[in-house]
Amino acid sequence: MTREEMVEEVKPYIRPISNWFKLYTDNNDSNKKLFSIQRLHDVENTIWSTKYGFIGKIDLSLEVIIEDKNNMTKYSNLIPLELKTGRHTFSTSHMGQVILYSFIMTDKYVNYKSCGGYLLYLKDEAKTEHIPTNHNVFRDLILLRNKFVRYYDKLGVIDETNKKDLMMKGPETLNAPRICSHCDHNLDCSLIYRCFDKNLFENPNDNSHFSSTVTTHLKGREMEFFSNMLESLEIERQFCMASEEFVDFWNYRSEECEKSGIGLSKMKIKFKDERTIIFHRNPKAKMLQAKFFTINNDLKMNLSLLEGRRAVISEELINSTKTFEIYGKFCRQLCIMIGQIESFTDDTTEIIIRLEKDVCMLNPQAIYRIDFLKNISNRAMLINFSNLLRLMYGDDHARARELREIIIHGRIPKSNMNGYKFGTYNQLYNSPILSELNIQQKRCVLGILKTKCSLIFGSPGSGKTQTIVALIQILVEQGYSILVTSYTHAAVDNILMKLVKFNDKNDKNVDFVRMGPTKRINSKLSKYSDYDRTKQWLETENLTA
Repeated sequence: MTREEMVEEVKPYIRPISNWFKLYTDNNDSNKKLFSIQRLHDVENTIWSTKYGFIGKIDLSLEVIIEDKNNMTKYSNLIPLELKTGRHTFSTSHMGQVILYSFIMTDKYVNYKSCGGYLLYLKDEAKTEHIPTNHNVFRDLILLRNKFVRYYDKLGVIDETNKKDLMMKGPETLNAPRICSHCDHNLDCSLIYRCFDKNLFENPNDNSHFSSTVTTHLKGREMEFFSNMLESLEIERQFCMASEEFVDFWNYRSEECEKSGIGLSKMKIKFKDERTIIFHRNPKAKMLQAKFFTINNDLKMNLSLLEGRRAVISEELINSTKTFEIYGKFCRQLCIMIGQIESFTDDTTEIIIRLEKDVCMLNPQAIYRIDFLKNISNRAMLINFSNLLRLMYGDDHARARELREIIIHGRIPKSNMNGYKFGTYNQLYNSPILSELNIQQKRCVLGILKTKCSLIFGSPGSGKTQTIVALIQILVEQGYSILVTSYTHAAVDNILMKLVKFNDKNDKNVDFVRMGPTKRINSKLSKYSDYDRTKQWLETENLTA
């Protein structure tokens, strides 16, 4: 998207937003305004409510003055404001979301008086609606959540006898064509239902259920592949969850977490700027040394493995054991912010964390605890499930159909698809780029150039990375743009470092940009990172995407 395209996309929202701010921030007595904004409290306010068992991210938290027209009085309060970019529907799902936020805010802010929240639709003419608290709706949301969890969360011992019991079978489907045909999740719902309903799975031509109309494009072998892959992914997900210690870290004293190497106790802010903060041990902390992870003498920590991991920063109760008996919790305020561990000092007395947003909300006088989130990323698991679903898309998605042919049915790659002439292959075989490759590697490169889709197979040390580097060089010479991806940062870095070495050795310049978090990129490639390559243009109009 170019800058001009982005401006055109945003333009319809500029005037409504401007008019809305004038109405709610100016000192006027308009009858249209529902409140007066005093201060922006937070943007994308993350709330972990252990009381109700929800995690929410509120678009805007505002400190406002509200006028009670019944009593003709005014009072100050903190409100959640949910932004929507679509039409003014005020749907039950949108209103339920605001009601949920208004209740879970009471768990984070002790002095917060729940008076409901507000919905703001930004499209065309900005419209705001007050959504009052409704205990009946909130109760129904909790009951619905509990019903869902009963199907979804089935942690247990994973063995051959109970694998099927761990699957997400879900509740009975509605099987209402009028409703289901307009549902955004009719494909994934239908796939799961048909896979785990024995009668439908064994009789794929049974058209008595609505799911049959959604999955007609899939063959029996493809349905079986989906069922087996879903089972494997779910077993992996639940094994990761069951093997993770202190997932509910807020139920444990911070000293216990530090003893196990998954957190830090009694921390104070030493320094902070816009996005970076340095913590050190509170000097008044009893029984704790300034150096981290010294509670347990048997604990062996590799701090480099913690760098790059996400961490939750919470305000800690001073005497956590005593106050737990009174308040039933160890944190005064759970999850004030989430950040990424940048590094530890050499003497392990300070930790540097880069935050996702400004640090102005953190009280420099407070005592904090830092809990390291599990290394297994939920996002990575979600990507795996999402990719499996995309593989099952309908025939109107040509790419999904092609991938099913290759992955599930084992279609052999077709040769002579890329328009190279025989003479060109002969020249490439004897080119300087391939001069350091053995015969098998050369044949591999030429074979890949003849096909649209290829798989390179070889044991460790057989030269796969070197082959890929040579292939990249040839394709760049032919005018192609190359995207290199992998499951790990190290694998991408290995390829690029060999490419840099080749550039230096042969005075070639295969230019590239290394995408990804700066901390995860090999230091030798830092000058090629997207951050370094674009920082001089970020404040100008020269950068387009």
